Amino acid sequence: MSLHYLLDGYNIINQVPRFCEGTLEDRRLRLLAWLNIVRPQGSARNAVTVVFDGDPRYFGRPPCGCARVIFTAGESADDCLKRMVERSPAKKKLVVVSDDKDIKLYARALGAGVLGVGEFAADLVRRRDKKTKTRPVSVKGAEGKHISLTQAQKINKEFERIWLP
Repeated sequence: MSLHYLLDGYNIINQVPRFCEGTLEDRRLRLLAWLNIVRPQGSARNAVTVVFDGDPRYFGRPPCGCARVIFTAGESADDCLKRMVERSPAKKKLVVVSDDKDIKLYARALGAGVLGVGEFAADLVRRRDKKTKTRPVSVKGAEGKHISLTQAQKINKEFERIWLP
């Protein structure tokens, strides 16, 4: 039984530090290359569709490899992902990858599987941890709210820029 992974493209490239730097096109291409090389979706039989907001005319090079790429000109990626789950005849074979709570709840309610970005990109997290010899952390803000590792890194860089000239 092969699965079909539906990826919230910008959600992933904004959450995984490896994809957070460079031009938007570089970041998208890095994600697609990673999908081709590492294959976090598992078996080559598992289909992968990456959904990005926006117009495909602004994507310099046509995508190639194992992932199908959809640009949602005129529609949000969130709405497109929801519609894809809704219209699928095999919802139980879908796995939606996003950290967007609304998308995850919607997909789960329709019978699709869901994965958070951290779970899907665990290979990247493990490799980073081996290099830095640290574990991923959950940082609590002053009001007990959680901030992502990416947000914490951005805050640290900003503090370094301001306080350590």
